[in-house]
Amino acid sequence: MILVTLTISIVLSFIFFIYIENKTWSNVLTGIAIICAVLSTFYIVKNDHDHYGMKQVTETTAQPIYSVGKSKQMQMVL
Repeated sequence: MILVTLTISIVLSFIFFIYIENKTWSNVLTGIAIICAVLSTFYIVKNDHDHYGMKQVTETTAQPIYSVGKSKQMQMVL
């Protein structure tokens, strides 16, 4: 969802900057769209760093290892 917001804000900033004739409105709307793009990028990085919506789970299991050789002197594990 945040990638969609980033894409839409970038496209809107281009449209506002190029196609609006009134330069005051063009600059204001382009600024708002660029702020939205920067905020989206910030939250993408924040989500990647802090892992929102996830919890850390550590699971440890023990499994016995058996030798495949019949010799007691040289045990091989595969």
